[in-house]
Amino acid sequence: MRTGTKPKTFKEIAVALYADGNGKYQKEYDELWSAFVPESGSATSLQGELVRLIGRLASEYYRNGNMNWELGYQNMAHCLQAELNKAFPEKREIINGIVARIISDAETGECDYRDDEDEYDILTDYVVEFCQKYLEMIPNNCPKIYGYDF
Repeated sequence: MRTGTKPKTFKEIAVALYADGNGKYQKEYDELWSAFVPESGSATSLQGELVRLIGRLASEYYRNGNMNWELGYQNMAHCLQAELNKAFPEKREIINGIVARIISDAETGECDYRDDEDEYDILTDYVVEFCQKYLEMIPNNCPKIYGYDF
């Protein structure tokens, strides 16, 4: 939150497109979620797991202000970072910067809604683009590799 400004409603402060149902790939994201994200636990495919992870991280931020943040969430963020970097090396700097800010904000208790493009929306766009790039299902080994279990 900028110093000297009075907080407004969430809608006036930030535009979280996917959270509001208006993401760039909203229809595709919703379809991916319905098709590949289980009601509980990890997805069987990497594609489904990345959709699940960005949803979990964004939900923790918007619904809880990262109050439940723990190592497992950081590991989820690292999984997203690593898998997206492999798929989109040309976007590595953007991905690394976003994930670093997400982790830093969570660890320091920062939960200010920036006026610029939402970081979770950018990562969600990349996750949908990942799923469009890799049409054949890739087995999900992320929980084991990156060390999270929820």
